[in-house]
Amino acid sequence: MAELMAAIRRDFPAPRRWLYFPGLLWLHAGDRWLRALPWLGLAAALTIVAGGPHTPLAFFLCWALYLSLDRAVVLVYPWDSLLLEAGFWAMFLPALAWAPAVAATGAPTPALAWVFRLLLFRVMFGFGKQKFAGSTRADAGF
Repeated sequence: MAELMAAIRRDFPAPRRWLYFPGLLWLHAGDRWLRALPWLGLAAALTIVAGGPHTPLAFFLCWALYLSLDRAVVLVYPWDSLLLEAGFWAMFLPALAWAPAVAATGAPTPALAWVFRLLLFRVMFGFGKQKFAGSTRADAGF
């Protein structure tokens, strides 16, 4: 990973490389950091499960960590992009109540509710399209 980040650093100027290859791997691309990213994601996910007023921040951390890993290992399946988008929109959801209550502290805005409906429609339509369109020899590697 360090070699890839060094090549990107060499080939792209500073603002462009951050735009094309966003993520936390710019902080450090060593093996320890790569091993720490999933553990940080687990801690952020457990924070979301526990609830409290800091859940939007934990959603942001989960999204940033997943984005970093997506750019690092080039996840190619359609649901990877959908997970990134759902994680992005989840940051704008109202905070969750503490774990025993298992409820939201407020309703999401109507616009955000429609964004999630549109996302669900795209998932269903996309997988249905793939089912009827089938795959080609070019898709054999995936």
